[in-house]
Amino acid sequence: MAKKTIPIKIKKEIKEYIQILKTDKLPINKVILYGSYAKGKQHQWSDIDLCIISPKFKDAYCAMQYLLLKTITKPKHPIEPVGFSPKDFKDKYSSLIDEIKTTGIEIPV
Repeated sequence: MAKKTIPIKIKKEIKEYIQILKTDKLPINKVILYGSYAKGKQHQWSDIDLCIISPKFKDAYCAMQYLLLKTITKPKHPIEPVGFSPKDFKDKYSSLIDEIKTTGIEIPV
């Protein structure tokens, strides 16, 4: 995982989003910021790419439906979440998971 600095306002929004998920009693193993903010290449229109790993997610479709519903309350910076079960996150053949593992920044939960 990368060791880059995250802008304070983005950190705050991520923490608020995590709190929304926790309030909904979602068990969270890990949250990983990836994409432009993790690479330090964000621009004015960048969204916040987050990977949420939870044992509650049995498949990617259910994870996306749940996580996207929770982004409705976050209008400041668009959050683009992806969700995986811990087992699915071990997939060695997914280019997205590889990018998250290579360039992502783990956010304490």
